[in-house]
Amino acid sequence: MQIHELPTGIASSSDYLAMDDGTSTRKSHFSGFNAADNPVTFTTRDEATPTEWKGFSAMASGSTIAVLMNRISAGISNVRYLRSVIGTTALGTTATTITGAIRELVNKIGSTATGLTATTITGMIKELRVGIGKTLSYTSSADISVPYSTGDSTVYAAIGSLALTKGTWVVICKARFSSNSTGVRRLNLSDTSASGGWTVSYPAASGIEDIQMVDIVSPDEETTYYLNAYQNSGSNLTCPSGHVRIRAIKIGISA
Repeated sequence: MQIHELPTGIASSSDYLAMDDGTSTRKSHFSGFNAADNPVTFTTRDEATPTEWKGFSAMASGSTIAVLMNRISAGISNVRYLRSVIGTTALGTTATTITGAIRELVNKIGSTATGLTATTITGMIKELRVGIGKTLSYTSSADISVPYSTGDSTVYAAIGSLALTKGTWVVICKARFSSNSTGVRRLNLSDTSASGGWTVSYPAASGIEDIQMVDIVSPDEETTYYLNAYQNSGSNLTCPSGHVRIRAIKIGISA
């Protein structure tokens, strides 16, 4: 049975309710009515330990209590589900929100040059894919001439480079020198192009010679590192196309 307010202008409309059978009754007859004490029958979608997200239609005017409760129960179940996937362990950072904690992590990992641009958790996680475990590589695409030095002077040539973001990186380098049996071959990894100082040194060998080196670097900001080569064979040597290689793997965060 539906209950309607009497049309405006009818005497005593403020004291009476019009019933759908054409009769009317005093509002005072409904005094003391408390819906909180009445059970509501509806199909619940709430669970104590939900394992998936539940979709539901938007709350709409004109819906029955049973329909509204069904949608509300789905929303409550989704809150429980979110709690289960987010976890209850303390963040262990100075941040008080999840997005704040992610931003603190980004500052330490330095996974992007300019910081995160995303404002949602899922967006931030996608950007963080360039964090720990990321690999970068360089392979020469043309022959590179390495001039010779006299004696033990420090004339180096930059034969390759790679830009690394903030963090700790393992860098593996390789260079192939054309055949020459005189002098030594040296490589170093530096943030300065053609800088002196050597990391590895090999005596010349008969025939083509491959030199490899491994280094660990921890830039505080995005930095370009150069693979520099030295040789004193008495003539220029060539590093053939495709045979100067740099591979970097991010293994940790900066202090």
